Amino acid sequence: MIKRELLSSIIDPEIRVVAAKFLDKVMQSGKYHEKVFTAFLSPLERDICEKLFWKCHEDIHISSFGGYEDAEYQMIGLSPSYTPLEQEDFPLKLIMAHVTAKTFELSHRDILGALMALGFKRNRIGDLSIVENEIQIICDLELADYISSQLEKIGRYSVTTMMAPLNAYKIPAVETEEQFKTVPSLRLDAVLAAGLTFQEALLWILFRG
Repeated sequence: MIKRELLSSIIDPEIRVVAAKFLDKVMQSGKYHEKVFTAFLSPLERDICEKLFWKCHEDIHISSFGGYEDAEYQMIGLSPSYTPLEQEDFPLKLIMAHVTAKTFELSHRDILGALMALGFKRNRIGDLSIVENEIQIICDLELADYISSQLEKIGRYSVTTMMAPLNAYKIPAVETEEQFKTVPSLRLDAVLAAGLTFQEALLWILFRG
């Protein structure tokens, strides 16, 4: 299938751009027998790209990784089938930012805002988390030195930074919220509507295997 046909069923323009760039990466890896990597993708973006891959791939290996198992934001890696990718191949780096204040209140938005103020797009940054007094930032390897040298404040708090190996990442405790919803029937569209946004449900239906 040609690129235009593969993209024709994607309604959201932003996701279509992501998918188009991904298909270019597939072509690059297949044509030049190279290891190539996407930017960080959200779970929805990654799911759509992987489904597109299985419709068009040739002799190419695909895998994804975001710095630790079950990371929310991950890169997709592509390589010739005879050279499967290892986690160590992914261009990722972990930065630890230590908050110098004894007590502080920072949110995920505060951290992301401080990073984007340095001039980065969201897709260059992976998962962000706070564990004790340490802010953990997984980022594109190309940005690591710059972030480490330029990130001095997050919100109103001063921070000191250092780079660390990915295996030093501490997985934060996951907060869950249990919800109960009533659906008019057990039809798939009714269940999806209760649990997903309209856009997510529509894209799931369009790309279901």
